[in-house]
Amino acid sequence: MTTRLSKPELYMRIAEAVAQGSTCSRSKVGAVLVAPDELSVAFGYNGSPAGEPHCIDGACPRGQLTYEQLPPGGGNGYVNCIAVHAEANAVLRADTHTKKDGSLYVTREPCHGCERLIKGAGVSDVHWREAKTGRILTRRWNA
Repeated sequence: MTTRLSKPELYMRIAEAVAQGSTCSRSKVGAVLVAPDELSVAFGYNGSPAGEPHCIDGACPRGQLTYEQLPPGGGNGYVNCIAVHAEANAVLRADTHTKKDGSLYVTREPCHGCERLIKGAGVSDVHWREAKTGRILTRRWNA
């Protein structure tokens, strides 16, 4: 007898597959936004804005720096990053039905800017895989 994946695990694995479409030269992040009725989804991965040269092709100033050249702790190192985050791409591509009270599954914890965008779009919860344990963590709020 085979067991079925839990819904959070299924959607997280889809987000992990979507991350492989990323055009960022440093990090691959994927996101899946699922409507409350689970009948519609939107996908997103991190990379250059649509129609612009890709990071992996040398278009990102941050991507051309070595890790030693980046400021300690990230911080201002992202000022030169041209990528649109995976969460933002998923929200931008989702219809209103999918966003309102939807659930977002992303391969890493969203940054503060993406969290504001997610909340503002009406998404009710976000899930990400904790790097150390592999557990799926959840943050909920009233949208």
